[in-house]
Amino acid sequence: MKADERLPNHYFRIGVSEVIVHRIVTDERLNRLNMVRIATINMNLQFWNADDGVVLDDADEAAINDWITKRRGMAGIIDEHNVRQIIEKMNSTADWFENMAGKEEVLSTSQPLLLAIYDLRSVIVKRKADALVST
Repeated sequence: MKADERLPNHYFRIGVSEVIVHRIVTDERLNRLNMVRIATINMNLQFWNADDGVVLDDADEAAINDWITKRRGMAGIIDEHNVRQIIEKMNSTADWFENMAGKEEVLSTSQPLLLAIYDLRSVIVKRKADALVST
């Protein structure tokens, strides 16, 4: 794997009122990836530990502070209309990857996109399972 293809150490999921920070943990032997929730950043861009027992190391704190510095002032609201637009964008993105993206474009954009898809899929599967159990 080339250096520019390595996974980042942290993933930031931007929500409506908060940002969830995950530490990315890989198991090369099993070819698995796990995203461990470590902190929450509120939209005032202050952070605190997300779960009891989570200890942020210097690298975690540096990554969070760096992210906050870059994102200060940004907040977004997602509603159903935006979700439908995202579905259309995902379809367009699939078409672009399949038919138009060059090698360098694939290499430079695939990793962040795959992490976002992995995170989204995990949340959807959990919420759908919860919804099916409660009906």
